[in-house]
Amino acid sequence: MKQMKTSTIRLGFTAALAIFLFALALLVTGSPLLAVPLSERLGLPLGNVITWFGMTALVMLVWFGSRGLREPASRRDRIYRHLWFILLALAVLWPFASYALAGNWSFSFGSREEFRGSSRAADWFFRYSYAVVLLPMLLVLARIAHVGLARWRGKG
Repeated sequence: MKQMKTSTIRLGFTAALAIFLFALALLVTGSPLLAVPLSERLGLPLGNVITWFGMTALVMLVWFGSRGLREPASRRDRIYRHLWFILLALAVLWPFASYALAGNWSFSFGSREEFRGSSRAADWFFRYSYAVVLLPMLLVLARIAHVGLARWRGKG
């Protein structure tokens, strides 16, 4: 497997960090930019695209921040790499899964008998969204613990 240049890794990490922090800042402050319609026809607010980019950037931070994922040298690293690809797929598919749950691009839910767009679907939307944000952090913590334990045991 071809090794990535250090400058490419730094640039990727910096770009992913900037996108993640930008999205996080807008979401935490409740910026009015989030409600700006990106597409009137689709009913797609800019906030959904910003959130999507932020979620994907978080997963990419894990990639650029972990040499073991980019260049797996052990079975353990190959397993973490496969898990990372699953997390990337979950992040990339987030808006489409959300649309499937809500039935609209604004991801709004209400009281409905059918599942799509209902409060039950909203529960799944939030579970999926939380998973896309929390699982990359969990992967990092698990890998740090795993590598630390292996080094402590002398199998590093």
